[in-house]
Amino acid sequence: MKNKSRDIWKFRNIAMIFLYISLPLNLLATILFGLPTKLRLIFIIIGTSSLFIFIAMTLILWRCPRCKKVLPMKVYNTLDLVHCPNCGKNLKNEEYDNNW
Repeated sequence: MKNKSRDIWKFRNIAMIFLYISLPLNLLATILFGLPTKLRLIFIIIGTSSLFIFIAMTLILWRCPRCKKVLPMKVYNTLDLVHCPNCGKNLKNEEYDNNW
């Protein structure tokens, strides 16, 4: 049986990578005015695309596998969110989920 709890954390980590790529690229494109225009444009396109991918992955895939409701966006540490705030499902380990 496929472990959907692990899948949401895998997708969340991939989405966070896109966020961490987008921030420095957009920052470099706006701060470094000495860069050639084409290079700045490439940074802006890649950075903005990465930001949109992060937002799309978060809105579409960052959901509880049981109740399908969106999980909180502000999770600074993966240890902070162990149970779904809506249904109480254990998101870390399905074997320890008493509500399932």
